Amino acid sequence: MNRNIVLLFLIVLCGCTHRNQQTESVEEVVVARDTVIHLKDVLDLSEEVRLSEIADSITYIPLETKPDCLLGDNISFRFTDNFILTVPRLMFDWNGCFKGQIGKQGQGPGEDPSMYASLLESKEHYYTVGNKIIEYDRNGKYTGKEVSVYHLCSAQDSSRVYSLFRNVEEALAENSIVLYQYPDSLIWVNNDFKVHHVTRVVENGNIKVGGIFSNKTDNFFPRYKNKTLFYNFYNDTVFSVSSNGLSPEWIIDLGEYKLPNEITLYKLGPLMREAIHSSAMNSSELMTKTDGKIAVSNVYESDHYLFLFYYKNYYFAASRNLPPQKLQLAIYDKQTKKLTNVKEARLIDDFHNGPKFFPTYGAFEEKLISVKWPYELKDYVEEHRSSGKLSPRLIELADNLKNDDNPVLIVVHLKKKM
Repeated sequence: MNRNIVLLFLIVLCGCTHRNQQTESVEEVVVARDTVIHLKDVLDLSEEVRLSEIADSITYIPLETKPDCLLGDNISFRFTDNFILTVPRLMFDWNGCFKGQIGKQGQGPGEDPSMYASLLESKEHYYTVGNKIIEYDRNGKYTGKEVSVYHLCSAQDSSRVYSLFRNVEEALAENSIVLYQYPDSLIWVNNDFKVHHVTRVVENGNIKVGGIFSNKTDNFFPRYKNKTLFYNFYNDTVFSVSSNGLSPEWIIDLGEYKLPNEITLYKLGPLMREAIHSSAMNSSELMTKTDGKIAVSNVYESDHYLFLFYYKNYYFAASRNLPPQKLQLAIYDKQTKKLTNVKEARLIDDFHNGPKFFPTYGAFEEKLISVKWPYELKDYVEEHRSSGKLSPRLIELADNLKNDDNPVLIVVHLKKKM
């Protein structure tokens, strides 16, 4: 999968802003480095991995196609025990049936101006998070509770106001909504929609990231069992998230290959401008210090494995006539401690002889999840039909799809016993 990096230049200051320019006291996370995954040791190695080595089966879930749930190219998915959630706030069950939409775009009460508001599900409520945080009951009815993310008050001091212009993702952790204020802080919001905790997730310094680097498949808050995890590539640590803080779980060791924070956090904006205006971009400070360095973009956990998504960094690759950056995949076996760098970042489908599998949306509840559009599956089956190797199930699926149908989730069910 090509990694399409979107740079959104924002005219905002880094950090949480306060109308009186006070600085919130934040918790510094101390990491006990006891569980280390040495990704640096396998970067030059790769192995073929067949799905049958780690999984029992594959399920195909065509998402229902109706006028009120048509999905476009710019979709992203998140998952709960009950639903497959998409932007904009649509819900499908795990059979692919459309179950409705929570909230809608607009300016009125219970409406969010953002077309990209995301959807969270708790046991008692749904929440949408975009320009506002809005609460709905289990029937999808607006409860009357909402707050602007640009005017979040502190639970301890009502005069302290947080303005989250750089919120890139959110998650539920126990009884709190946790917002990632990119790139430096996590903000905990309680049931009264007040900020009750703040944690800094990068070292102190004058941050100059120049904008937000994001991808629609980025997931800073993956789930494992009943835990919410947090990871970003600035930090080498995978954390579990509670209602009032972080606990370290895993360390990703890249050694000298790590994309340096001294550039990506504290010099990136100025160095990008310098490189753009340079007559020798390839020899600019930005390129000489970051070309070929590694960033781990996503980490997912299952009972037996960790799945690490990473890429080699080359800023302005297209302008420099370099190949597009591609996500790579490494699998860490929690029992044997073996780390496998997957060849071409694709798992071989030896169940149905379908397309090589890349878990675009990572792992959730012992499942690896990818998405294909109908035309992709139909084209693949048409190309390989005469080989006699495709499973009847895959052929039947492709033949029953229409090119303009909603996408198909490909769900790989991981082995429960090893």
